[in-house]
Amino acid sequence: MYTLTITAVPPLQWSEPDITAIGTEHSAINGEVPNMTVTIDNARGQHTAAVAASNVLRLRAELLLDGHSVFAGAVQAVAIGAEITIELEA
Repeated sequence: MYTLTITAVPPLQWSEPDITAIGTEHSAINGEVPNMTVTIDNARGQHTAAVAASNVLRLRAELLLDGHSVFAGAVQAVAIGAEITIELEA
């Protein structure tokens, strides 16, 4: 099971089934920093206030799979709608 934690105060945390998609890790040959996109279900707007109030940009985030870290970095972008798309950069 995937779990995303953002180190806001208090911490924001989502697990499956709220996590609906995990993008592949991307990096360019020229040494560009790796990034990854995580999509959260927000169809009822249930996560909008927490994400907006926490000012999550540049905060540390970690994506775990069954308790093991698969990606750690900072939040670089957030798009809020029926889904919340969070772009992480290592």
